Amino acid sequence: MKAAAPAIIVSVTRFINKSIVSGKFPTLWKLGKNTPIHKKRPTENKGNYRPISVLCALSKILERHVHDNLYIYIMFHNMLHDGQSGFRAKHSCETALNHMVHMWASAIDKGLVNGVVLLDLRKAYGLVNHQFCWINWPYMDVHNSRCDCSRHTCQSANSLSCSRANNRSNLK
Repeated sequence: MKAAAPAIIVSVTRFINKSIVSGKFPTLWKLGKNTPIHKKRPTENKGNYRPISVLCALSKILERHVHDNLYIYIMFHNMLHDGQSGFRAKHSCETALNHMVHMWASAIDKGLVNGVVLLDLRKAYGLVNHQFCWINWPYMDVHNSRCDCSRHTCQSANSLSCSRANNRSNLK
């Protein structure tokens, strides 16, 4: 793709811009080859695998463009809580833990009691309420076509996946 970039950049840029303006994510770009990757033992339990999806390179370019611009917008308008560590530059599980330890130590110094509830969120991505996100995007002053594009991408992504099992590809 890099070698062809000079020849295709204008067409790809025009196509990506049209996708963003129209709010439609190209259907063929949603096709991916899903491969189950083992996370932990036992191997017989299907819940111990996570799906890895290899998508069209052009879809990743569009995704990165939308992500970068939305992230800049969110950061410029200070829309994330200071304690938000996930998916942020210079933030990690370690910075989140340091923040929590500091809060707990401060509470102890004030003679307060700490109560902690720990949740295992390793398999929580499927629980994200995308409808809630889409409903709230207009309140964040995000242009409607971007909302439509993201909604369009997520709503039909599950129905257009190509899975690999036993070295076969099955269109679902």
